[in-house]
Amino acid sequence: MSISRSPLRKNIANITSKPPKRAYKLTTTVHTTYGKLLVEHINSMDIIRDYVNSVSDKYVIKFGMFLGDYLKHILPSKDLMEADLTWKYGKEEVYTRRYRVVLQLDANNKVNSEQFGIIHFEELNKKSMIEVTMELTDVSVEPLLVVKADSGIYNGAPKSILRALISSAIDKITIKDGDVVDFVSVIDPNVTSAHKEVLIKSNTLLQAMPTYINNKYGVYTSAIGTYIQRTIIDNKDKLGFYCYPMYNTYRLREKTLKLAIVVSNTMETDMVKTTYFKDDDTVRILASNVTSDLDHRSSTDTREYATRANNEDYFNVDRTSSANVVITKKDYSSAVNHQERKDKVSPVRYKQKDKNVNMTELISNMSSGFGDNVVVKWTNSNPWLLYPGMPVAILTATMEGTVKSRTGVLLGNHTVATPVMREGKTFYVNTTVLMLKLNNVPE
Repeated sequence: MSISRSPLRKNIANITSKPPKRAYKLTTTVHTTYGKLLVEHINSMDIIRDYVNSVSDKYVIKFGMFLGDYLKHILPSKDLMEADLTWKYGKEEVYTRRYRVVLQLDANNKVNSEQFGIIHFEELNKKSMIEVTMELTDVSVEPLLVVKADSGIYNGAPKSILRALISSAIDKITIKDGDVVDFVSVIDPNVTSAHKEVLIKSNTLLQAMPTYINNKYGVYTSAIGTYIQRTIIDNKDKLGFYCYPMYNTYRLREKTLKLAIVVSNTMETDMVKTTYFKDDDTVRILASNVTSDLDHRSSTDTREYATRANNEDYFNVDRTSSANVVITKKDYSSAVNHQERKDKVSPVRYKQKDKNVNMTELISNMSSGFGDNVVVKWTNSNPWLLYPGMPVAILTATMEGTVKSRTGVLLGNHTVATPVMREGKTFYVNTTVLMLKLNNVPE
């Protein structure tokens, strides 16, 4: 079905009629023990965000360079390198971030050590080039991954305890300029009763502390996510620390930025230049290629949605697929539909050995199996508009010509930036795969 005949054509036109979004320039400066190397052409860049199994972004960049320069500058510095990534959106918006580098040593790129003393680097430069792969970690995020929460006994509401412990841990970190993080976001818990004697053991990492409190005492009944991410807010680069209900698919009524997805599964969708816009409280995007088959999707399979191979397995749980529903079988033995009963009772079945388990932890573990895991592809995307635990609404057209609406939550996203030539210059455009959890029951 073409866009012009789709029952969603008005929703689609509302997005595509906006001014085209700009491509951007992308460069990196690699800091080695021998000095700086400016890389003006990056073959590709991946930004991997797994809001379920990780706590921070993973960047992977690939670029070509002469073999002699690689042996002289990169390989000897492999344990000490840093890199600056610079995004340029015209002259006004320029963002530069510093990253720690982990060099990926591809077996195909290994060079015999005897060449160091036998062949001059300049001669190697004339004979061969090499593709370099680097995994990057934001240097501003690194101290947040290793800092420990204050040990002790705490009393109060879950949100108050979380914010106090996060703030005290962040205050331990000192940097030269500015703040460690720009903001802390803790979504209001649905476990509202005050906790008494919340014990935080010594050597508990900040990144692990929210999950510990949720499992031991209770914060969210839909599992808790902790994530550190940069985003662009009002044209400013901001680093945020997020705590959110991981699998809560009923949050559209909250006063927060939401994601509205209009799905159009036609070939025209990939050719549309404008695929998103943001109003006061909603990011509206045009996407395609909906699938709910995520049974341990391989690296190659998932990344094909983003136009290249080499990906991550985002959902590290065992699944059984039946028709259009994906049911998780992790910590319980029977299929569960997350539907409210008329008598308002939500029975939870657990084994005798689990009788001392905190009920919040038990329900949180079960919540990953509610609803469907769905993947959509967003071309010409802007991943800086996305954040952990973002509430989602998705509209799809049925074969009968009607519109189906569901709500959910963002579980992760994987962006691939690739170069394009425009007016003789190299620019970059994004394609983003979004991983969603959608409910089975309309909100």
